[in-house]
Amino acid sequence: MMSNTIPELNHTAAVITFIGASLLVIGAAVRIKATSLDLKKPR
Repeated sequence: MMSNTIPELNHTAAVITFIGASLLVIGAAVRIKATSLDLKKPR
């Protein structure tokens, strides 16, 4: 039982970590894009 659950937990943690990292990268890209758009706007 333990030998089955531990790899599943590791896989789930890896998926959650990957999704979290992807969201951070997407958020950073959106923030950078928004910042560059703000800099291009004439004030």
